[in-house]
Amino acid sequence: MLKKYKNKLVAVLVAVSMLAMQAMPVAAQGSGNGLSISPTKAEFSIEKGKAETVSIQVKNLTKGKVIAKAFVNDFEADSDTGNPKLIIDRSSEVSSSSLATFILGLEDVALGPEETKEVLLTIQVPENAISGAYFGAIRFTSVPDTGDGTKPDSQVSLNASVATILLVEVPGNITQKIQVQNVQVLNAAGKSSSIFTTAPKKVAVDVKNTGNGFAKPFGKVLVKNMNGSQVDSYELNDTVPRGNVLPNTTRSFKNDIKGIKLPGRYTVEANVSFAKGEILLVTASFWYLPIWFLAIAGILLVALVVAAIYLYKRYISRPVSKRTK
Repeated sequence: MLKKYKNKLVAVLVAVSMLAMQAMPVAAQGSGNGLSISPTKAEFSIEKGKAETVSIQVKNLTKGKVIAKAFVNDFEADSDTGNPKLIIDRSSEVSSSSLATFILGLEDVALGPEETKEVLLTIQVPENAISGAYFGAIRFTSVPDTGDGTKPDSQVSLNASVATILLVEVPGNITQKIQVQNVQVLNAAGKSSSIFTTAPKKVAVDVKNTGNGFAKPFGKVLVKNMNGSQVDSYELNDTVPRGNVLPNTTRSFKNDIKGIKLPGRYTVEANVSFAKGEILLVTASFWYLPIWFLAIAGILLVALVVAAIYLYKRYISRPVSKRTK
């Protein structure tokens, strides 16, 4: 029971660390609990029966000796952001996209105070591997080096971790296919709606990868007013490198929008493409009705009702005899 709760705790800690690292470029360093790691992500295309070497730099940020305990973990993508959520519990069913059996040479690393060591790993793709996407994380967590050969395993599960995300595509029968499942307009709190009293802040484009490789969607998102004039635009997934959508997962790409100033109906057009060049067009509409506009409309409505009542009483409800004199 204790092990089960420790696994859940370390999964939460690692998830927080990974969310932070995914915002960094590949060459950046991720750090946690006295360790830093570089790179935080590496991508490879490796043919069946071939191998590649990956170099990982692990640094001890503390003044004491530590052991960087090494693990290979599967992960799944967060359904909203696409960020990785590591699967720590080894009793879980191994994913068909797991890299665990491809990794050779992974060992614990002894680090002196503020020492950096290079860890060289081999990614060996079997001859009988199925073409498609494979992914996993090389994770390190630090424990004090007691110097007596003991391994304080009870502390490993409670330490925050650092990790390098590995993405490997095995060429062959690769299917490239995506679906744009939804386009949502969001307020400052991240809630979607079709009517806004304050200008919306973001657009979320939800893309699902229905193929067996990594999808890197891109395209242009336009915001138009009720006259069809463009008030804003931006490039979708405009990062270097582009963000991936893992097979059979959905990722929400969120970007800021501007130019929503006048009251009225607006339309968002998302033109999304991928490797084969097919363009998918999905639209969503919303109304921007600011408080001042609603107040003026309310006053005008009240004025119209009052005028209608007055005219009714003045001309319609009078006796016929009085109206004909």
